[in-house]
Amino acid sequence: SSALMCSMNFRTTVPVSALYSSFDYAYKIAEGAPTGVWTLEAGEPTADDKSTARAVEEDEDVYDGKERPFRISETFRVEEFKPAVFEVKAQALKENFLAGETFRAAVEGWYLFGAPMAGSKADWNLRLASGRYTPPGCEEYSFNPDETDRGFEGRLAGSGSAELDLKGKAAVEAVLPTNLPGSGSVSIALEAGVTDPERQRLFGRARAWMHRANLYFGLKPSAGFLEAGKPWSADIIAVRPEGGHASGIAGEAKLIKRQWLSSRRAGLGGRLEWVSEVKDTVVSSSVFIFAGSTVTWTHTPAEGGYYIFSVSGADEEGRKTASSFSFYVVGAGDAWWAREDSDIIELVAEKKEYKPGETARILVKAPYGEALALVTVEREGVMDRWTVPLKGGADFIQVPIKDKYLPNAYVGVILLKGRAAEQKFSDDGENDLSKPQAKFGYVSLGVNPGGRRLKVTVASDKPKYRPGDTVELDVLTIDAAGRPTEAEVTVFAVDEGVLALTAYATPDLFGSFYGARPLNVMTVDSRLHVIGQRSYGEKGEARGGGGGMGLAGVDLRSNFVPTAYWNPSVKTDARGRAHVSFKLPDNLTRFRLMAVASTGALFGAGESSLTVSKPLMLRPSLPRLARPGDTFDCGVVLHNYSDAGSSVAVSVEAIGEAVSVAGQNLRWLAVASGKAEEIFWQCKAEKTGTTSFRFRAKAFPESDGLEWVLPVRETEPR
Repeated sequence: SSALMCSMNFRTTVPVSALYSSFDYAYKIAEGAPTGVWTLEAGEPTADDKSTARAVEEDEDVYDGKERPFRISETFRVEEFKPAVFEVKAQALKENFLAGETFRAAVEGWYLFGAPMAGSKADWNLRLASGRYTPPGCEEYSFNPDETDRGFEGRLAGSGSAELDLKGKAAVEAVLPTNLPGSGSVSIALEAGVTDPERQRLFGRARAWMHRANLYFGLKPSAGFLEAGKPWSADIIAVRPEGGHASGIAGEAKLIKRQWLSSRRAGLGGRLEWVSEVKDTVVSSSVFIFAGSTVTWTHTPAEGGYYIFSVSGADEEGRKTASSFSFYVVGAGDAWWAREDSDIIELVAEKKEYKPGETARILVKAPYGEALALVTVEREGVMDRWTVPLKGGADFIQVPIKDKYLPNAYVGVILLKGRAAEQKFSDDGENDLSKPQAKFGYVSLGVNPGGRRLKVTVASDKPKYRPGDTVELDVLTIDAAGRPTEAEVTVFAVDEGVLALTAYATPDLFGSFYGARPLNVMTVDSRLHVIGQRSYGEKGEARGGGGGMGLAGVDLRSNFVPTAYWNPSVKTDARGRAHVSFKLPDNLTRFRLMAVASTGALFGAGESSLTVSKPLMLRPSLPRLARPGDTFDCGVVLHNYSDAGSSVAVSVEAIGEAVSVAGQNLRWLAVASGKAEEIFWQCKAEKTGTTSFRFRAKAFPESDGLEWVLPVRETEPR
């Protein structure tokens, strides 16, 4: 088969692989192409006359021809950019801190070619926010903060500046506060910025945890969803932040039933609006002492509704801590939910993800004593539908999970309640309390694709290279069971400094095919507009929301490309293996090696990296462009990563008449080992055009050369 690819700039037809259902195409972007977001679209060619095929115009929603069986699109950015030449790392000296302790961390700046940024300036700030922490070894327990407490919205805990040492590091210290509002763990976020000699500024981030007490209560509930009249229990543990059990600690447990008392009050324009207030009722409570083992707490809820179970206490120093877990009880009894001036009801699934063959139970927060529910399972269309009667405000529906629901499905519920047999009106006689009603709700269910992810590895023959070296790559693809498998793999190597500009992540086809899909069904009911007074807002109402020839023998690096290698279709054999090789360009950086694989319904990706560097390196320190008459400094930053300090000969040669260079072309510069120094010449833009700067440096036995083109342009017309 084939695919038709088109945009406002080009249109072509490309063949599609029968084995892997894939295609590839290369398109050269012109030198003066507009910057911004570009869109690429692909679809199956139409069956009508292909000579009439054309790009979709801006004012058209679809191509005016035969509907295509599929249409896919992707966007990418075309920009003028300067690659990052270094990276910043931040690391807390330990993962856990207690309130009142001194937070300590290290900030590190490294060039992508593998050297420390000694002497560079750094600054940092430290912020605190509420978080969810689980002590190690206690993953089966819940440590959610007390739901009945006032929350913590975050604050700045400190800031400062420093200079990186010879190893490219700087220390960070700040005293952590005590007596913060709320309960639960606190997330510590450190952000550090470093500026290099070329005045490029980048950031690194680190996270750690601050604990209000040297104690946590872990809760392991028997269920998050159960029927009224059946026992509910929770296993409770008292542990330290590092995961060790605590003994001799007192704890108080409470079970609270939360209800919403709703009433209708006059609002804007005299319309009645629902107003809800929270009512918490303690159903049961007890006090116990932990002896280093698990305590089990049991209670049988008699009525349906929303329940909160909490455990609170303090450590040996009197620092308070609390944890809670909320759950739903379905069945008879009073279950009062918050009422709103909308026709939306909330649906709550027993869990977020299911496997085909399981049955999902979904709580319907109904405002009626009895109602008929139309249940639909939807995504691109309505996949299944049925009706079921519901009784009470905490009844539930059951949805059998089928293979066709992969990777997710949306369960919709429409509650229908006809006119009551007995006619009733409000006290003022203006509101018909017996009128027919309808409510709508949706919940998304994830369906686990299980066993359909490929494990992909890509590895180079060594970790470090010099410009122009040949890289040997090995690719391996295996399935979820660990068996080698044949696959088609896209292999590419890209400058990490370019990827860092947009936080580019290695593509994951598994997420594309098995990630959540949107709901493409719209539900409309005209009865809502004819069975009672509707609020459409009041008018005006806003409601929220030439020289230097003495170094002529030094080779010049001029081949700087962001993508060192691209191969869209590498085939692994029956052993799951493939081998490719490529020659490196002149970039001094770290390249990310990426491999994205597919075969049948299996998808996966893998990545690794390699570094390209030299002991003596030049990096340009030039403006991006100049205007006629501009005077400016032009030069290079010289990095010395040899074993000893050196006296380095540096020369400049300007090819072209657009820019003139003043002063001696050959100079000497002392650079200590592990340091970087900047050297300048005075330059002037004489006229429009381009000048090629050729910088050379030599400190026996090492040398480096750099060729960089500087354009001189007239002022752009406005």
